[in-house]
Amino acid sequence: MSYLFALALTLLIEGAVVFLFGFRSIRYQVSVALVNGITHPLFHLILLLSATPLLRTLSDIILVIGMLEGVIVMVEFFFLAWLYPKKKKIFLLFVSLCMNTASALAGFFIFF
Repeated sequence: MSYLFALALTLLIEGAVVFLFGFRSIRYQVSVALVNGITHPLFHLILLLSATPLLRTLSDIILVIGMLEGVIVMVEFFFLAWLYPKKKKIFLLFVSLCMNTASALAGFFIFF
């Protein structure tokens, strides 16, 4: 699958998740798209650069992807907390976790 397909799938899934959590305005959707425009290419670049030397087994792949997703959850959480300071931080962390879990699982089941 192509990178653009992966990015579109991520935007669709994470946009749907934030919509379900009540982030229905265009501002929220654009915010999620912008933060994914930063984290998604970085995730794939790091994964690509580490592909040959580190990822020899499926468990290695899952470990590296899990660590990268953990960092992305935190980056997206801080971005959302900065954009929406009146929202409860624990809620924004939960939203970020749900967004990334949903898109990571979708990507895992499609690409593996």
